[in-house]
Amino acid sequence: MNAFKQFIGTFIGIIVILFAGFEIPKRITVTISDSVNYRIFYKQSFFDKEDIKKGAYVMAELYSDVIKCSPCLIVKRVAGVSGDLIVSRDLDYFCNGEYLGKAKTHSMTGKPIERHKTNGLIPENTIFLMGDSADSFDSRYYGPMETKNVKAIARPIF
Repeated sequence: MNAFKQFIGTFIGIIVILFAGFEIPKRITVTISDSVNYRIFYKQSFFDKEDIKKGAYVMAELYSDVIKCSPCLIVKRVAGVSGDLIVSRDLDYFCNGEYLGKAKTHSMTGKPIERHKTNGLIPENTIFLMGDSADSFDSRYYGPMETKNVKAIARPIF
């Protein structure tokens, strides 16, 4: 009987390890760019619309001709939500009067880059995304993003 219990315990342990080996990679994402302060995120694929809020990090599909992939999966911080007032003055961006950052005129490779000139309320079902780095390619350049492009809430781990 003792051998049987040991066999069952070992069998269950192997199943748990196999399950973890398949499931953990689906739920962890690693960023390779310097656009956000964190590198490793827990990917919460099932979320409510209320989880997409200011300060939260999201993983979203970006469709852009400027970058080499389309769509690209990006991780950015939500800086503004539907109904917030986004204002751009020269190269400076503000959300409800709070300074968000400055847009650049050239990319890190030296190519001229167009900025999205925004002055108004963020439309329903859209968000304004920002990176944590001044070199981040974010809503300052492609404008507000539809929330339907958000694929996961990215919870920082490290």
